[in-house]
Amino acid sequence: MTERKTDSKTAFELFPELMSGIKRPETKARPKTKVPPIASPAPAPIPPEKISPPQAPDLGWLQKDERRGKRISAGATALLLMPDNQYRSMAVEMIAAMNYEIWTIKSLPQAVSRAAQCQIIIVDTEIIGSPAQSPLHQKIINLPMAVRRYIYYAIIGPEFHTLYDLEALALSANLVINRRDLSSLKTIITKGLRGNEGLFGPLIQSQRQHDTAPIGKNLPLA
Repeated sequence: MTERKTDSKTAFELFPELMSGIKRPETKARPKTKVPPIASPAPAPIPPEKISPPQAPDLGWLQKDERRGKRISAGATALLLMPDNQYRSMAVEMIAAMNYEIWTIKSLPQAVSRAAQCQIIIVDTEIIGSPAQSPLHQKIINLPMAVRRYIYYAIIGPEFHTLYDLEALALSANLVINRRDLSSLKTIITKGLRGNEGLFGPLIQSQRQHDTAPIGKNLPLA
């Protein structure tokens, strides 16, 4: 027996003559279903190769701002590990003018043994080589934070961008200096030390208020 298929129609549509005397019931409109708004697609992530690091700072002000740094209290020590050339003589003169006692050390083992006793350490990659392979660099960056925080560590090298904080941070140093800017070393060190004091000064003050600061330790000041 063949099954007949009919379209979905009402009796009023199938039998109009038969249903002519019957009142067609009112059909209620179905409530409209609220369709939630379609969320905007998230922006596509920026590929790593398109993210550029901040640019190195403009050093034009160095030629205009040769202010004299403040003389600090006697007894503060600076360790210089630099080649015996005009740059080291210049560095010695400028750091001495800031009233630091200077150790001009020539051997790496001696520098490693004295590193924790200094407030400022300035090294040149011509002496220590690659920081990643240098015993002195490893000694400094692995000092306990209670000691390391009170040392201002600067690295000189032709590959660096002077006062570029991102570069210094990558090396766990406080400052990087390009050799071509050594004629302004005093201004650079003064600016760096003041920035370091602004960063860690409130922390040290808070530690002293709660008697948690190391005894006899002070931030190196310009």
